[in-house]
Amino acid sequence: WTTVELSKAQLQKLRDQEQRFKRRLHSVHRKFAIVPENSEFQLETKQCLHTDEQEMLEVFNADWGGDGYGTIQRVRLSPTETMLAVTVKKDHHEETGCVLVHLGGVILCQKALLLLDNVLSFEWATDDVLYYSTQETLRCLCVFRLHLSDSGVQTSLVSRSRDQRLVTINCSSKISSGVCFFDSKTPFSFPTLIQSRQPGLLYHVEHSDNYLFILANTGANQEYQLLRAPLASPSMPHWVPLFSAVPGTVIKDMELLQDRCVFTVKDSQCRLQIQTLTTQEPYQLNTHQLPHWACDLSPQRVGTVDRGSFAFLLSSPVHPPDGTMVSLTLLRMPALSELHKALLLLHVYGAYGVDLNMAFSTEKRLLLEDGWALAYCHVRGGGELGERGLAWRQAGSVLQKRRGVEDLAACIQTLHHLGVSHPALPALTAHSAGAVLVGALCNHNPQLLKAVTLQAPFLDVLGTMQDPSLPDNIASYCPCHNIIPQLYPSMLIAAYSEDRRVPLSGVMKYVERLKKAIQVCTTRVSVNARVPAVILDLQPGGDHFGPEDFHLSLNESARQLAFLYTELGLDHQKTQQRPKERSNNLTGKSHRPRD
Repeated sequence: WTTVELSKAQLQKLRDQEQRFKRRLHSVHRKFAIVPENSEFQLETKQCLHTDEQEMLEVFNADWGGDGYGTIQRVRLSPTETMLAVTVKKDHHEETGCVLVHLGGVILCQKALLLLDNVLSFEWATDDVLYYSTQETLRCLCVFRLHLSDSGVQTSLVSRSRDQRLVTINCSSKISSGVCFFDSKTPFSFPTLIQSRQPGLLYHVEHSDNYLFILANTGANQEYQLLRAPLASPSMPHWVPLFSAVPGTVIKDMELLQDRCVFTVKDSQCRLQIQTLTTQEPYQLNTHQLPHWACDLSPQRVGTVDRGSFAFLLSSPVHPPDGTMVSLTLLRMPALSELHKALLLLHVYGAYGVDLNMAFSTEKRLLLEDGWALAYCHVRGGGELGERGLAWRQAGSVLQKRRGVEDLAACIQTLHHLGVSHPALPALTAHSAGAVLVGALCNHNPQLLKAVTLQAPFLDVLGTMQDPSLPDNIASYCPCHNIIPQLYPSMLIAAYSEDRRVPLSGVMKYVERLKKAIQVCTTRVSVNARVPAVILDLQPGGDHFGPEDFHLSLNESARQLAFLYTELGLDHQKTQQRPKERSNNLTGKSHRPRD
């Protein structure tokens, strides 16, 4: 713990709580490691081929070479399975390296050939040709072609069509896309550009039977639709629409199988669905309802790709709706009649069109068993909302960023109005860009929260952004530049010393200004309430998304729980496990009729 103005007694209490929570988290993890919360579903399943059990042999170890690499990220076999490429990530850093391993005709004679630094993505074209992209300063700008002993340079991010024929290079940003491809049959040919980048045009490409299947935001209101083009004439004038989502749903992802496309969609209530469309006339669309508790869907590609099936994992905690209505997903164990006295942990992100992370986590399960209510606020700026999709992101970004702050305040107030928790109990957690909304809310409505935990937070927006046309607007909500003398919620801020996405200088500036503002407030006014605690948990390394090491991650979660329980005056040892868990979706108006 690195602390700001904490006594030795307070610090010791936090450390004792941290150790207790660490033991509890270990217990919960063991419980759900044996009985996983995830369920696996598979469309169009086939008869499986079972082979006799054989001895398992180690082909590659993440500690190969002793160069500080720690976690395997991605594994790919070459077409005839004689070569293996593996990317591994350094502990406490975002950079990955790629190791090539020669398996030979017999797997026993594997031999590591070389290590490629800063590899972000890669695909085999043949057993001799590997395409890979590199990452510099968190940007992917170049693609290299490696011919084992000979290499040449091309341009940006690599994937492969599901039928394994095309190697695609996807040059994408948040506002435009450009995709090139190589045919695996001619790996040394010059790449073919499908469609040059145009402002506002986003598209993704798959291939089957000499046709390109293109998912592009060319539908109504710039939503995604499926189009088809001949491989020989791939540019936009030849794109023919095949499928647009029905009103009230939005396409989130696509997989191309042998004879049909599989779409992950969200409906107007933000429930996940699977839709399948045949790729030959007459086109047939089928909708597959998923369990009501499904909140997160992750496609699974393990080993050789089976083009006849689509496997995916579902996990929880739950999902969102639309318009000027802001969706809330509420998880709770206590009966609704008892929620007025429940502890409440709110979650928010609301940036870059990214959905709020609702995958399973051990610490969230622990909180539910201790009687907490968990609320996920799907504010404007994020990727939710089935009826408006990309428009929901645009409604809370750039000049409209303050709407996300207003939505967050409305979510908290609506929960209280519905009898969920009360103003003395709410805590809020956020990561990275989600901290912009939290920091702005704390400046304008600090009374809505009791405690806040932030991880790798983006707080000094005005000091970081370089666009000269935006400062006046950014200044209106920038957390660091709107701090005033008042009683803020207690805060635990986790930051990483080498995080290149969020400069540490901005976090330090925010902490110092917040500390000074609280001191000025408590000096000027006689305050009977407990002075808010501000704790900076500064960790080594560049783990912007949190440590991947299990024990380090467990320590961080335990510190966050210890902080929340301490600041809310709880003794977690006295909490009792509640009856069977239930989950509800609650929807609250967005409080700004003109929006």
